[in-house]
Amino acid sequence: VDSGLLGERILPTLREVRACLADGGVIIPRRAHVFAAIVECAYVRTRSRLLVDERGQLHGLNLAGAAIVLEEPYTCEPLYATPHALLTNPCRVHVVDLQGGECAPTTTALKITHSGTVDCIAMLFTMDLDDTASVSTSPERGAACGWDQGIYFLQSPVAAVTEGQTISLRVTHSDDR
Repeated sequence: VDSGLLGERILPTLREVRACLADGGVIIPRRAHVFAAIVECAYVRTRSRLLVDERGQLHGLNLAGAAIVLEEPYTCEPLYATPHALLTNPCRVHVVDLQGGECAPTTTALKITHSGTVDCIAMLFTMDLDDTASVSTSPERGAACGWDQGIYFLQSPVAAVTEGQTISLRVTHSDDR
């Protein structure tokens, strides 16, 4: 499991383990509750976008017609140590069944609690190890957490949002994302 939850191909690995599991065997973890928050973060903004001038140039280089492709849709950052502003409260947006069940896409309305510029979506999760124990990647746990938070880049820049506005977030996943 990585900070993006599925980036280390946990789902195919768990399928292979399940096929070899003896009767009565248990797979840990059981499920993951995925939480998301819309974030303003100048540091992420400069890492995920080319900041061109008003003429569409980067240091005098004309970028008209250029296409930039990000190989990875997210990075990992320790939000507890990265200056940022949460524009929404973290909200549960998805549950991933790690026992092999199918997970349908979900859509969640996130209410903007602070006006600002949307730079990324922060993702954190709580994994249920069994019926009583869980682990969390919440930034409130600081360095003791062991994981950073998944920071998902936006495909296109988003203008400012205002307090009270609602943003719809659709969440799907594949074996590795």
